[in-house]
Amino acid sequence: MNISKTREILFKFLAPIYLFIICCVPLGICFGLYLSMPNFILQICITLLSPIVYVLCFIFFAGLLCLPHRKYIIAGRFPRKLGNKVYFHRRLYGLCLTTIYYFTPIFFIVLSFSTLKKMLFRLWGYQGSMDFVTYPDTWIRDVALLQIGNGAYLSNKATIGTNIVQHDGTIIVEAIKIGDRSVVGHLTMIGPGVEMGKDVEVNPGCIIGLHTFLDDGVKVKAYSGIDSFTRIGARTIIGSMSYIGPMVTIAPDLVIPAGITIPAKTKITCQEDVAFFAEHIKQAKTHQRNRIRQINQNAA
Repeated sequence: MNISKTREILFKFLAPIYLFIICCVPLGICFGLYLSMPNFILQICITLLSPIVYVLCFIFFAGLLCLPHRKYIIAGRFPRKLGNKVYFHRRLYGLCLTTIYYFTPIFFIVLSFSTLKKMLFRLWGYQGSMDFVTYPDTWIRDVALLQIGNGAYLSNKATIGTNIVQHDGTIIVEAIKIGDRSVVGHLTMIGPGVEMGKDVEVNPGCIIGLHTFLDDGVKVKAYSGIDSFTRIGARTIIGSMSYIGPMVTIAPDLVIPAGITIPAKTKITCQEDVAFFAEHIKQAKTHQRNRIRQINQNAA
């Protein structure tokens, strides 16, 4: 493991400089323009235009400073130590990105204008389609590893989680692919390595684990959990509040009822297989009906 003390020192030196350039230099540019105006009328005009100048300069510097670091936004597992080359560059890239992400009014302005959105995302290293919807509170981090299709929709407070921190001091980083016209619902969390085909719909409050594959037209209803390394076939519907264990394979065109639990490494090939795991729900409903009937008879 190549850990350099020099990088640790360099980060502590560069981080405040980057923040100064991103946050303060745009302010200096606005002030310099004001002072360079030859008369009061032009100074008033510059004062009125200063917010626009500040926003544009803030976006430009935050994106520009990402350029030396974005080639290190790569998939893999890395130690969370500033002395590590990849993690050193990840931290500086993240610093530039999050100065905009957490500055909500500026990020809102960026996402409201397609030209600004395209400029910033390209500076962050994003290579995919720009015809998608996202919001200032949709969590995105390793933008260079995202592939988002035409017409995709990333809801408020969804987490597009390209990285996960591990208890052993490492971080797992993987790309995420979201197909054309796919929807990621409110508060849904997408793990590293997830691939979603076209026209996939993941409803609010769902969790999609690492390296899970959702084929074209899959629908995952609200508050369901799909564990890691699972494959869901095309057009299959996962009922609400269901749990699909790790390394499960589900064939296309099936319907998983609400509240189902499918254990790890199971292969579901037909609707009859699904019925086996839904048997406990049928029994519970029968038991409840019998109990209500008995209560009514006793009351009579």
